[in-house]
Amino acid sequence: MHKAGTLVQSALELPPHGIHVQAGGDARSFIGGAPQWLQDEDLELGGLAFALQIDGGTLPAPLRNLFYLADGVGYLYLPTQASESTDCSGIFFVQVT
Repeated sequence: MHKAGTLVQSALELPPHGIHVQAGGDARSFIGGAPQWLQDEDLELGGLAFALQIDGGTLPAPLRNLFYLADGVGYLYLPTQASESTDCSGIFFVQVT
């Protein structure tokens, strides 16, 4: 885990990709709302709120294996309140069925 407040760099840059602004309908990748398809896990996400969902199957062809499986769904949770005492910048994880 990186130190809070430090810049995190990746060897992979994602090109712009269309994403729905809100969940609902046939949206598979979206920002805000509530996660869809999240498997019943006992997640301890105290102080974190759902931010976005990315369906690997909707990514452009060169990136479909970004999650190592084309049907992987990524979920991002971010802190609900920013604080210097917060030791977690957020959490991103991928689930597959």
